[in-house]
Amino acid sequence: MKKSTRIFAAFAAALLLIAMAVPAFATPQPTGSITIMEPADGVTYSAYQIFSVTDDNGTLTYTAADPWKAAIIAALEAGELSGLQIAADGTVTKLPYFKAADFAAWAKENIPVGATAIPFAEASGKLTTGAVAPGYYLVVPGAGDLASLCTVLNDEIAIQDKNDMPFDKQVEIETGVWGNESGVNVGDTLNFRITGKVPTLPAEQESYFYLVSDYLTSGLDLTADSVVVKIGDTTLTLDRVYDPEAELTGNQIRYNYVDENDPATPDDAADDRLCGFDLSIDMLALQADHAGDDVVITYTATVNENAIGVISENNAGLDYGDENSQHHKDSMTKHYTSTIIIDKFETGSPESKLPGAKFVLKNAEGKFYHVDETTHVVTWKDTQAEATEVTTDAEGGAQFGGLADGTYYLVETAAPSGYTVLTDPIEVVVDGSDSTAIGLNESEIFLALSEFVRVSNTPGSVLPSTGGIGTYIFYIVGGVLVAAAVVFVLMLSRERKKS
Repeated sequence: MKKSTRIFAAFAAALLLIAMAVPAFATPQPTGSITIMEPADGVTYSAYQIFSVTDDNGTLTYTAADPWKAAIIAALEAGELSGLQIAADGTVTKLPYFKAADFAAWAKENIPVGATAIPFAEASGKLTTGAVAPGYYLVVPGAGDLASLCTVLNDEIAIQDKNDMPFDKQVEIETGVWGNESGVNVGDTLNFRITGKVPTLPAEQESYFYLVSDYLTSGLDLTADSVVVKIGDTTLTLDRVYDPEAELTGNQIRYNYVDENDPATPDDAADDRLCGFDLSIDMLALQADHAGDDVVITYTATVNENAIGVISENNAGLDYGDENSQHHKDSMTKHYTSTIIIDKFETGSPESKLPGAKFVLKNAEGKFYHVDETTHVVTWKDTQAEATEVTTDAEGGAQFGGLADGTYYLVETAAPSGYTVLTDPIEVVVDGSDSTAIGLNESEIFLALSEFVRVSNTPGSVLPSTGGIGTYIFYIVGGVLVAAAVVFVLMLSRERKKS
């Protein structure tokens, strides 16, 4: 009996140890959260988990569940959404042309019945959800324009509410039309505009800073001294500061250079690239006449060869406040150049690639593509004689790069030896906007920025067209043969008479 008791006691102890060990193997509690950094006064916010997320050593898997799953599938079938695929088990695939901004706008206006709203609570002047399960979340306010998407894993995700202090960077897409994304040609000069506002400050306010920083990626060169600041109808005079370490105060600007050649000569336009600027505006001095007026900062920049086949993301930042309250906001523009890639092959035999075909490119205005071999700047010429002609290589490939969005026409000027030249131009529509989808790597971006055109050639010589010189050749040759036959018959007749 004692032995049985000892065995039972040992068994019970083992069970107790196992039970104590179970929490160590339990599912970890969520540690990620969402925080609104600068919530607008009097506005309530809600977060909705659209997809759950699992992380397998950096590989994220998104899964949809009802009611969001059913709502998204219905929207995809109705053509209201694109860029997503949802499998029967709810697994979500983001396609290369998925656009988060479009999805956020749709989700904000189509929150399905039964979706769970996660509230925010105040914490040290911010709003936070506290710990939430890993997932892909939509954050919306009860009022205003904010609609944000974020993936939450184990970290705090900070969101800047865009509804408090306006700050927006845009690029002129076409005359008078402004936006945040644009397809461009290498060599284009772009007009930028940053819009803010003069705050209305208390009369007793003694200090206030308003600092704008704008840094351009390597695909853009800032035009020297092109920055202009207008407050309402007034153009500010900006004092130039050269010291890279100096703190800017008042109405001041400092142009920034990338020292590409000689570190001993900073701020030298001869060998450094002008890449951006910092500027400060004295908001206290503007209170009497301009409180509440728009701040408009404009400048120009040129697209260079570093923009080919990539997305140039150009961020402007605003720091503002006083010694007791500091705030930061960002606004970004994106620019890209696209490439037309030709795949030349034999008709009926796609694997038989054809080298030696020659092409030129026309735009919708009938002008011809010309690219400088040194700078890669793209210009458009009036005549085909001035055009850049490309030739397909051993793999049947050739390309035209550095292109803005638009409609183009490939013109084959010479077919490979033994093949028929194409008589009609091939229309190519270039739209690189899909390249700005979230989550693409460099090679995926290049593919999204490329328009592939498959062009086949038929074996044989060029056939003459009706009314062209080809038919006249037949007539001329035929006429010559008939005349020769007549001469031969006459000469033969004379010989017979003589004999």
